[in-house]
Amino acid sequence: MKVTYQICCGVDVRKSFLVATIVKTTGGIESSYQKKRFSTFNNSILEFKQWLLDNDCHDACMESTGKYWVPVFNLLEEVLKVARKYDHEFKVQAVKLAKEIGGDKAAKELGIPEGTVHTWLKAVRNGKLDIGVGAHTPASAMSLTEEITMLRKRVKDQDKEIRRLKEENEFLEEAKRDYKS
Repeated sequence: MKVTYQICCGVDVRKSFLVATIVKTTGGIESSYQKKRFSTFNNSILEFKQWLLDNDCHDACMESTGKYWVPVFNLLEEVLKVARKYDHEFKVQAVKLAKEIGGDKAAKELGIPEGTVHTWLKAVRNGKLDIGVGAHTPASAMSLTEEITMLRKRVKDQDKEIRRLKEENEFLEEAKRDYKS
């Protein structure tokens, strides 16, 4: 296997802490691993940054749920090349937000590139990103004609049920009058 980065770090950012692993590959294919946990308070993130620099690590890849990665990224970006990886749930929430307020505004609010949000929106439209219940892809969406047909059938069934209930009500009213007399 070809070694792309001699020294790099993988970071999993959570709400109150982050876990980082530095991988060093020197003199061949033998790798060494250093794992450390830091809180997400600024002073601890700065300790994390110093730990990376002390280990001559200038490349990192972050994975995070939600927006917890933003302060970490902001404190690291000046000295590191940081790649971000977004989990499925983050993508789903970003797409839903983009559908509510627009892609550019959502990107700005989430602190991610506009192109990334637009790529995810396109993936949803093409059926390549599943955002759950209520999401329609071209393959699963009903045509307007199919929807009208379905709604007309539903109205017809409801009208039929209303007629049946009216007849039942008239029968009961008549039985009530007969019983009283």
